[in-house]
Amino acid sequence: MGVTNNKIIKVLSVAAVSILLILSSCARIDFQQVEIGQPYVGLYQGKDCVVVLIQVEEGNVKGKVYFDKGKLVADPVGFSADLKRSGKGTLRIGGVEKHLTKVKLKKNRLEGTIDGTAFTLLLAPNEELPFKSQYKEPCYEVTTEQGRVYARDVQGYWKSYPETDESFAVIYLRKTPELLFKRSLDLDMDLYYPVDYSIGGRHPLLLLIHGGAFCNGYKQSIGYPEMAWHFAERGYVVASINYRMGFGPTADDVDRAGFRALQDAHAAVCYLIENADEFGIDPNLIFAAGSSAGAITALNLAFMRDENRPDAVVQEGTIGALSGDIDREFKVKAVANMWGAVHDLSMLANSPETGIIAFHGDDDHIVPYGYGYPFDGILDLHVDGILGFFGTSFTELVFNPMQGSKAIHDKAQTVKKANGEPMRSELHTCYGESIHHLHVDDWGQLTPYFFDTILPATTRFFCEELVGGTVVELKQIDPPSPWFQAVGCDNVDELHWRVEGGAILDQQDNKRKVLLFGDVYNHLVMVGGMYKNGVEFNEKLSF
Repeated sequence: MGVTNNKIIKVLSVAAVSILLILSSCARIDFQQVEIGQPYVGLYQGKDCVVVLIQVEEGNVKGKVYFDKGKLVADPVGFSADLKRSGKGTLRIGGVEKHLTKVKLKKNRLEGTIDGTAFTLLLAPNEELPFKSQYKEPCYEVTTEQGRVYARDVQGYWKSYPETDESFAVIYLRKTPELLFKRSLDLDMDLYYPVDYSIGGRHPLLLLIHGGAFCNGYKQSIGYPEMAWHFAERGYVVASINYRMGFGPTADDVDRAGFRALQDAHAAVCYLIENADEFGIDPNLIFAAGSSAGAITALNLAFMRDENRPDAVVQEGTIGALSGDIDREFKVKAVANMWGAVHDLSMLANSPETGIIAFHGDDDHIVPYGYGYPFDGILDLHVDGILGFFGTSFTELVFNPMQGSKAIHDKAQTVKKANGEPMRSELHTCYGESIHHLHVDDWGQLTPYFFDTILPATTRFFCEELVGGTVVELKQIDPPSPWFQAVGCDNVDELHWRVEGGAILDQQDNKRKVLLFGDVYNHLVMVGGMYKNGVEFNEKLSF
């Protein structure tokens, strides 16, 4: 009885093992685990290749393979296979049949042999990039509010005068009667800001100050709505302001007009800081931009202190003494100086941490590129032709000399930040250019220079101030090489890569080797992540 039982147990054990082996063999391939349409990367016969499976079921496997031939783009080669759960089958590719054995298909790994040669393919790394290109690319829908009053009952001559085709001299003569008395003015601004400003935390503030020789212009002068939308879409709260204008025909009175504009710009920033919660503004992230008189005002806003006031404006009060103003201190992180100037270069030392990006023509006679008098040789000739006796010294009677963008840039190289480095300054010179308003052509339309130089350069410069270092750039190394590099990663905390319409074949530090699929219409190579201060980035190249 015992022997019989032992025999029965032995037979049952052998049967159980056999059944397990059969079941194991039959369940070797789980066709449900495979990622359809996703690239698998590996080596075959010593060459990189990418396999994309289109259909996977028992007895019927179809797909495409892209072989790396050292180029960025590869055309597909179709294949099909009769594949059993046992991992055996026949592969048909390029009109040739090959024998498949030991095939295993899993979610992240495909392996087996083709005519006895082993292959292993791994699911290509392709990370999700839930990052915005903050401050660099459009990330937000924008809403606007026009005519928000930031100061009431301020004494001045006028606060706006839309541009016309008339010369400055003609406009000035027309407005002269209004210089006989001051009146009470309400100063207002146009606001542009992200619709959902709560997303992404507090936003930087950008103050836009129009030009017009402290005599004409207004907050919707050409270029300012366009610039406001541009930066609001990138996450800034933008305020384009009106301010007091008008001056008598003396150098001291011109200085007073410039100082009143500074007081108004200061009041606008104070008002916005006071209402920071309403618009989601970060009071520590303040930027200013302006052209001509607006650039002069923006520079004064960033660098002038009460001790730097011209003698002629002492009676005008302190910078923050405007009626209705909230007297508070703030710092400007960076200024976009579009063909502006200052009276006193020494005031740059008041704020060495403030960056300056400047645009200026080196033959500008309205605001000097280096040292000189505003309207040099322009008003002289005009007034000489009308009145006869002022001669070529007229501008010296009406204006004090100023230091333009080149002088400011040179001085900035001698001013040291707290870390001992020179203050940040970047000068874009239009050589041989005598046109003062580089952003507007003779027909009153925005120029290509505005779109391809001023906006992108200012965007990058401001963004570098916000991220605290170099902005990450995605570059293709020696096109048409398949290698890409994320440049400027010293300040990066997280870095992730993604390819659409292709796959990553290899990686070395901040470089990736990419193979794009020739039968896909749109290709994207992307890198995204986060800087050390938490600002997000997302760079992409399309092919």
